[in-house]
Amino acid sequence: MPCTTILVGKKASYDGSTIIARNDDSGSGHYTSKKFAVIHPEDQPRKYRSVLSHVEIELPENPMRYTAMPNAEEGEGIWAACGVNEAHVGMTATETITSNPRVLGADPLVRYQPAKDGKEEIKTGLKKFGAMLGDYVEVGCNSVLNPGTVIGAHTNVYPLSMVRGVVADHSIYKNRNEVVQKNE
Repeated sequence: MPCTTILVGKKASYDGSTIIARNDDSGSGHYTSKKFAVIHPEDQPRKYRSVLSHVEIELPENPMRYTAMPNAEEGEGIWAACGVNEAHVGMTATETITSNPRVLGADPLVRYQPAKDGKEEIKTGLKKFGAMLGDYVEVGCNSVLNPGTVIGAHTNVYPLSMVRGVVADHSIYKNRNEVVQKNE
């Protein structure tokens, strides 16, 4: 069963209750039990440190209280996938980049190394490569970004587009024959 979270707000439920449901990626017959937790601001660290990848991220000075549904049993990382914060914002997220054995074969650090022809190459350690998106890129619904596609910063891609190759910064991609520069 795939990893799924369902968040139903007070105005969407029959009786006005908030409903949160969650499950993990799992094979047939496998189940990892969950627990409901309320995390108060005073119990939150000021620096998040990933259990799996050890990446560290500075957290806000004034955090909000939030709910989460982490695994009830320790040993497989912390997947507190879903919850609602005190501002009533529903959220769902997991740290799964290193839980997939196929991903473990890739080099987790991007290293630059000079190519034989003097151009730079990015060593990914991957057999296949998806797409790279610059900052503030917006991709419309049901668009397909072919392998190796690079989309420059501040670019918009229309819905239902099929993108291949390199799209310049500050562009509007309508289709492969109609890519225009933004007037900013």
